[in-house]
Amino acid sequence: MGERIVVVEDDQDIQYLLQDTLSRAGYTVEVLPNGDNLINRAVSTPDLFLLDVNLPGINGLELCRFLKLNAVTKNVPVILVSAFPGLRSVAPKYYADDSLEKPFNFKNLINVISKHLGKQKDVGMASA
Repeated sequence: MGERIVVVEDDQDIQYLLQDTLSRAGYTVEVLPNGDNLINRAVSTPDLFLLDVNLPGINGLELCRFLKLNAVTKNVPVILVSAFPGLRSVAPKYYADDSLEKPFNFKNLINVISKHLGKQKDVGMASA
């Protein structure tokens, strides 16, 4: 099993695409439909969090801040993904390690994840 990534995404189509793409890249993936599920249930600490910004309940920005201020998860990389305009300038205010604006190229996503996990993966993926 590869490194473990927890994806928090409410759109089922995007959940499927992320699960499939990340699994094929060698990662173990757990997908949650909202941030409240992550906060309120016992989820073991992953190697990386991938959060959508526009989520029901706690949004991805606040969830990111919560994870980065939590002693258990503060050192786990958090990558925000969203069509949210200006995400790159807002993300650091919530302590995100990186961000990608939708739509994004899956190869670029894998490269960003690999950078934060300290390894390089060359995956030929199309845009999503």
